[in-house]
Order: sequence, then structure tokens, then C-alpha cells
Amino acid sequence: LESSDSILSNMLDRPRIVDEDKTLVGSIEISSLYNLACADVSDDGYLLAVSDGANLMLFSLNYAIEDESDEEPREIAVATKLKVPKKARSACAAVKFANDGSDRLFCATNEGSIKVIQ
Repeated sequence: LESSDSILSNMLDRPRIVDEDKTLVGSIEISSLYNLACADVSDDGYLLAVSDGANLMLFSLNYAIEDESDEEPREIAVATKLKVPKKARSACAAVKFANDGSDRLFCATNEGSIKVIQ
């Protein structure tokens, strides 16, 4: 008889088959003259940070139910661009939200400094 720990471990190790039509909750078109360099989503899924070759952009993600009469209702992501403080807008080589629930964003700029935004 297997313990519940080993059963759970085996379940987590196995690949799962997922219906792709049900996994996509949205896509965001970002208009820029530059290629996107990096991005990160906060642990709770409500903030998105993106940097291109010129500046850092921050979005709030809200989720809504899309109900089209001919299809099954599904959840979609709706992005709203947030204002980034002028001192923090520089292009980043990497961005990462803290995983402690604080929504702090660490930004490694192309100039070599690391900025923390809260």
C-alpha cells in the first residue's frame, strides 16, 4: 500500500493532458518600436511587468467571463496599463516579482543597476 505522500508525488511527476482551448486566458498586444526583452507575472496573477528596449511597462490584469452565445463561457484576462514612476521607466534586462505576496518588482536595468518598485 502506497502512502498518500508517494501517490501525490507520482501524480505531480506525470505530464497532464490539457485542452489548449481552455488554458489560454488572453493575449496582450504591446505596441512598441522595440522587441520585448523580459516579462513576469505576479504570483497572484494580477500584475504583469514587461520591458522592451526602451522602457518598463506595468499592467493590472483583471479576469472576466466571456459569454458568447455560440460557445461555452470562459474566463479571459483584461489588461490595464498602469503608470510607472518616471525614475523607474528605464529598460530592463530582467524583471521579477517578489514571491512573498508584497507585489515588489525587482528590475535589473540595462545600465547595471537593480531597482525595486512597490
